[in-house]
Amino acid sequence: MLETIKKLIPNRYLLKFRFYYSKSLKDLYIDLKNKKRNLKKSKNYYNLSSNKKFINDIKNKKIVSFDIFDTILIRPFETPKDLFKFIEEKYNTKGFYYRRIEAEERARFNCKYEEITYDDIYNEILPKFQFLKEMELEWEFNLLRVNPMIKEKYDLAQSMGKDVILTSDMYLDKKFIESVLKKNGISNYKKLYISSEIKKTKRTGSIFQYILNDLNINAKDIVHFGDNEKSDFINPKSLKIDSFLVPKLLEHPQIIKRFKWVNEFYKKYPALNGSIFKSIIYFNFWQNESTDYLYKLGYLLGGPLVLSYLNFILENCVAHKIDKLFFVARDGWILKEIYRDNLYSKFKIDFSYVYLSRMVGLFGTLEFCDDAEYLKKILRDYKSKGNDIEIFDTYEKNKQEYYHILQNMKETYKDKIDSLRKHIEKEAGNSSKIAVIDMTTDKFASMYFATNILKERVNLGFYSYVWNGSRKYKYLRFGVKKNTGDDYKYIKLSELLVSSPENNIISFTTEGPVYKKDEDKSHRQIYEKIAAGIKKYTEDVFNLFGDNYYMTCLDSFDEWIEFARMYMTFLPKEDFKSMKKIEHTDLFSRKSKESVYEIFK
Repeated sequence: MLETIKKLIPNRYLLKFRFYYSKSLKDLYIDLKNKKRNLKKSKNYYNLSSNKKFINDIKNKKIVSFDIFDTILIRPFETPKDLFKFIEEKYNTKGFYYRRIEAEERARFNCKYEEITYDDIYNEILPKFQFLKEMELEWEFNLLRVNPMIKEKYDLAQSMGKDVILTSDMYLDKKFIESVLKKNGISNYKKLYISSEIKKTKRTGSIFQYILNDLNINAKDIVHFGDNEKSDFINPKSLKIDSFLVPKLLEHPQIIKRFKWVNEFYKKYPALNGSIFKSIIYFNFWQNESTDYLYKLGYLLGGPLVLSYLNFILENCVAHKIDKLFFVARDGWILKEIYRDNLYSKFKIDFSYVYLSRMVGLFGTLEFCDDAEYLKKILRDYKSKGNDIEIFDTYEKNKQEYYHILQNMKETYKDKIDSLRKHIEKEAGNSSKIAVIDMTTDKFASMYFATNILKERVNLGFYSYVWNGSRKYKYLRFGVKKNTGDDYKYIKLSELLVSSPENNIISFTTEGPVYKKDEDKSHRQIYEKIAAGIKKYTEDVFNLFGDNYYMTCLDSFDEWIEFARMYMTFLPKEDFKSMKKIEHTDLFSRKSKESVYEIFK
């Protein structure tokens, strides 16, 4: 029988369970078997979407009790223990995660009471980790936030004149928990029952009997809501207290079904950033199913890409002592916006939004004659202005024609050449180490044009993905592996997500950028919504983690492609249909438009 019990509970908890129950091994065995059977039967979550049911369930009760942690307060992690991973990474304290877990286990094993205290845990931890005691409390306070699903029910109970109490199995002290509750707008509760203070727990059920005695009420007068099947559902029921099992936010059936792709990605990449992202997504979208699809696309896919790419850029800019960032229009617009609003205050690297697109650079420098297609574009445009030149099928003949008429072309395009040079030189200022920031590239056009004007002052280029490498320029790419299989689809998608609400820019004059006039308003309307989603995602990350935002970032563009692939693989039909409405200029032809639906169908 003892061996059977050992299979039901870990060895390190065996003595602990015996102390809790004060029963013989035989009684303990029967008790565990019964509870295990009940757990299987009871997996029936409370319907939090129905206020009518909630009102009916509490209307005849004097007291409404809510669990605290993972019920009315939640952390932005897959599991509470991920906080220890966060602290380990934040303070570069290798081994803290496992040592912190072990210290709590030892404290529980050695404790003569039903519950331990926070001090008990840190009395068991290695001396080199003792300094993290205050840091852990600080981050608990900063990261704990109210669960809107439960707060709604909490407020409803109070509006009905019910006395609300909060009941928790927690090693943190009462004063600290009161401060967290206050910060999150949870107030006017009748009483707060914390196991570390009264040494009785929900885990054994003893705290519920304590509450009945303390409030001088009968079991029929109280109802309890919590997320732990044993502690919040089975144990109070054993005392005839009505209890309801509410799902943890990350275990909510409706959310899990809607965001299956997030779970699948986390299974493949079970790192801290995946844990945080999963929590952020669930927290912000559990009740926002009607949110505009373009906004969701920006939040779910664009936000992580932009913030992760920027993190990669800035870490390397610091290492290379870059003193100026050139965000290249149009792909650099949203990167510039997020940098300006959230990261400039930290990095203090000056920045500008510059016009160095293919069309602007071609006629603003009359360079790039070493590319056959770009050379033809220059010659065709020059011929269209009434100049009598011949355009050949062969690159060599066109090159000869180009050099023959180059001085005349410089006169024709003088305004564009002078305007672009003045624009770039003005934005460069006195900077001597400039980084050019763009998205995908094949010809390194933005680097080419910037270097043509600023020479060696252009120190480094950044690209999300490089189709063909270059030995001519010093650059870093966020995506490492070569395009394989259907990767190109996601590279196309990234160009839609990281862009600008501006129309295509066809030239640059003394008046500034000249935009293509015949484009409809659909691009602006589409991208403004995508950008709003990206900005909200970054706002949520910075509100939670501040300068520690980097812990939420993906490691590479390749990882983002896998992230996006999971999204598309498990995309609901209604969202897939929405993609038909999203048109994007083809990444390769730069002429025809295609819907995102056509890319992924």
